[in-house]
Amino acid sequence: MWYLALILMFINIVFYYSSKRDSKYKDGNLFLVTIPEYTIESIDVQKIIISYNRQLNILLSISFIISIISILLFNLFPPLITVFIFFVLIFINTVSMQIPFKKAREKLLKIKKQNSWLILNNIKYKIDLKASSPYIEQSTFKLKHFYCVIIIDIYIFLLMIKYKADVIIYPFIILQMIILLTGLIFIKKLRIQTFCENNEANIMINLNRKQIFYDCLFCLTLSDALFNLVIQLYLLEMFKFIYIIFVTILSFITTIITLYKIKDYHNKKTELLSHYNECSYSLSSDDCWKIGLMGPAYYNPYDPRTLVSMPGGMQLTFNTAKKGYRYFIIGLFLLFFVF
Repeated sequence: MWYLALILMFINIVFYYSSKRDSKYKDGNLFLVTIPEYTIESIDVQKIIISYNRQLNILLSISFIISIISILLFNLFPPLITVFIFFVLIFINTVSMQIPFKKAREKLLKIKKQNSWLILNNIKYKIDLKASSPYIEQSTFKLKHFYCVIIIDIYIFLLMIKYKADVIIYPFIILQMIILLTGLIFIKKLRIQTFCENNEANIMINLNRKQIFYDCLFCLTLSDALFNLVIQLYLLEMFKFIYIIFVTILSFITTIITLYKIKDYHNKKTELLSHYNECSYSLSSDDCWKIGLMGPAYYNPYDPRTLVSMPGGMQLTFNTAKKGYRYFIIGLFLLFFVF
């Protein structure tokens, strides 16, 4: 079960660098607080950023120590208890990474209120009926490459049956298949967004947006499938350890490609809106964001979107006021209850 410690270490690194981005001012936001650009260089704001980064570094060091200790602990317990400890450690790491963020945001909101920093936001939201027409719904996307992921998952499942793998591993493969199929359905049903007043620009951005979602889902599910395949073959003594290192590096590369694609999409969207001399609409405000145990949560019943871009544009989160979020949570509970 040493590979669980390796996965835990990888997750900690991803959490760390994902959290580091929150300390960078982008699109008028810092720690999900809208502040004027001139305030970034102020002593109070810089102190908050430095303190936040210092706390993150401490948490990363602690998480590495826990990962090393977990290698020893995982060998002392049976598989079922080991998997349970693994998920408990992920939960603890996720919650602990939110503590510095929550503190930094509370301090920044307090300073913003004390200094009366005013932000003029355009909170209009328009519906482009032409972009919402069947033109986008009927557009075809190249999805044949997803067959490769499905074939790998099925092959892993057959290997497990043939060699009578431990029952505890089956839910991971089934969950992987469910995530792939759910992701494809979710992207297909993705709500059309209005970014500006120009119909052509809205259609092009929405088509590009859906394609980026498909590409990112493919990169992540393919790397996950290959990692599981190599782990299974290694446990069956059909592969050497070097293949695990290779597929781990491949996972890092696919993560970088995914982040690049997301950034490239936002750059192209900005260029397109600039070409048409338009501005994108935003409904986000300080009052809509709350920091929960598992990270930032967005609540705005007046926002028609189910998925909302985080300030900075690198992540998506649910609008917790929408039915889609409730269905997602209920589905997760049912999934964990069944397994």
